[in-house]
Amino acid sequence: MKRFVWLMLSFVILLSVMGCDFESRQDQLMDTLGDWECTEFYTSGGFQDYTDFGKYHVSGDAVAKSACFAPVSEADIETLNGFWDDFEGWIDSIGRSDPDNEVVVNYRFDRALADPEDWFYIYEDLEIYSKYGCYDIWFYDSQSGVLYYFHNNI
Repeated sequence: MKRFVWLMLSFVILLSVMGCDFESRQDQLMDTLGDWECTEFYTSGGFQDYTDFGKYHVSGDAVAKSACFAPVSEADIETLNGFWDDFEGWIDSIGRSDPDNEVVVNYRFDRALADPEDWFYIYEDLEIYSKYGCYDIWFYDSQSGVLYYFHNNI
């Protein structure tokens, strides 16, 4: 009986630690940027299925100094477009079933903003998911001073 209790307790702790991974990754990245203001929009489609979009106002110097971000190249724009195609596909899909969803109503992004003066960070969980199954995209538009956040876990 003691062995069963220890096994169950270990399982609960393991699930708790695994469930904190996303928040800790996002928090760690945002901690590198100093002061910021944000507006975020969420869905809640099911157990761990969600799509998020956010706009953060941060200092361009903080983004450039952060070890998390890389400058955008022309090849990176192609990569980013693949993620944005997927993300916008999910926005369209969510909008067909729930047109009043806050992500659908508030999603505003123009991918033509992307140029070599911008910065980005991509996280993909390819150990568990296939391509575009679970990702975070952070894209800093240097002209507007907005850090866009795209998260999808479907």
